[in-house]
Amino acid sequence: MILQDLDKVEETFKKSIEVAEKSKSLLFKDLDQTQTVFMWQNNLLKFYMENDVERAIDYSKELIDECSDILPEKDQTDLKFSLATSIILQGDPEHLPSAKEILYEALQYEDPLLQGYIYNNLGMAHWFDFVIRSS
Repeated sequence: MILQDLDKVEETFKKSIEVAEKSKSLLFKDLDQTQTVFMWQNNLLKFYMENDVERAIDYSKELIDECSDILPEKDQTDLKFSLATSIILQGDPEHLPSAKEILYEALQYEDPLLQGYIYNNLGMAHWFDFVIRSS
């Protein structure tokens, strides 16, 4: 089964991105081409977050650099959230301050649902920081 072969899952996401980039017609009626490409890129990013945190950090930085000018604010905020979450998952105490800074920046986007997730992960970052300092 494909889900048991992580390389094949990654390959499938990359192929989906490639198809979305090359498609001349809309693949989803509610999404334009940029949104469709980002949807697949974001799916790949979430896959990396679950399976390879270091790659998730690199890929989210890459997407922020490449896409921040063309994505709506909500998607930019989601990328920042994913980057900060990946940094927290990495578990390196030296990087927690940068993760918290990114999350505080992401809070500027006023979407109550997304803010709830951001506050949750910000709380976890502070908790990790507390645990580390208490050790």
